[in-house]
Amino acid sequence: MTSSEFILSNWGGMFAFIWGAIWGSFSNVVIYRLPAGKNIAWPPSHCYSCKHNLGAIDNIPILSYIFLLGKCRHCGASFSSRYAVIELISGIISLGIFLLYRTLPFQNFLTSFAVTFTFFQTLIILSFIDWDTFILPDLLVFPLILLGISWGFYTRGLTMTLVGLFSGSGLFIMITLYYRYIRKKEGLGLGDAKLLAAIGAFGGPFIIFPVILLASIQGLIFAALAFIFRISWPDPGIYVGITDSENDEFDEVIDNKGKWTLKPLPFGPFLSISTIEAVLLSTSLLVPFLNFFNIPTA
Repeated sequence: MTSSEFILSNWGGMFAFIWGAIWGSFSNVVIYRLPAGKNIAWPPSHCYSCKHNLGAIDNIPILSYIFLLGKCRHCGASFSSRYAVIELISGIISLGIFLLYRTLPFQNFLTSFAVTFTFFQTLIILSFIDWDTFILPDLLVFPLILLGISWGFYTRGLTMTLVGLFSGSGLFIMITLYYRYIRKKEGLGLGDAKLLAAIGAFGGPFIIFPVILLASIQGLIFAALAFIFRISWPDPGIYVGITDSENDEFDEVIDNKGKWTLKPLPFGPFLSISTIEAVLLSTSLLVPFLNFFNIPTA
């Protein structure tokens, strides 16, 4: 068996899952440290309770959390289960990308896997940062737009890439400006428009409608479940350098009276989830949509 045959075999799928879980562990670092204004490379991973550096046995994605029962091996402080969840999600998505592209010629597979994985992993990071802070940082969104443009130009040409870039983002920008300057309140943020620009450049203009539709439906389902079961989540936190100087930014969306309320949701996570679904499940989601409008699929 050649190296390329091994990579494209079921063993390659197992490696893809492990690869994703490892990068999920790094994503946890970025999600926590970037909004806090901390260096993502130094110091090494450590317990935020006892400050003890975590060794290799503490940093095995998913497994360390299970075997250590979600606690620090040195002081017994609890770690959030979200760390393991992000690692698991990243591993599953990496495996999904592998299954999507494994029938391609080997060189095309490597390129497609690397670009799509990088794009999706950035979406995961942005989703959790947006959930925590209501901010989609330009530091991550702009490189994502450049990656989307590069990939779009490589796969479908400049014209369709630019149409995808502006079709979704233009609509969101108009909605944002309408709420901000006509209704004098915040609606969709410009971060969502920039994120959709990256998605449109990456996936092309025909991915925009399914993504927005899926994101809206899933956002409404989540809001309905939150209302029925009185699900609560933390208020938006501070993003150092952005919201720490704007303490009243979220006054209209936070209930400070101590009672349960259905707070507004950031839309970025739902756009990201829907993009991943639309790409990984393109055969069952995008193709019927394109066929319905007699749009060529190749």
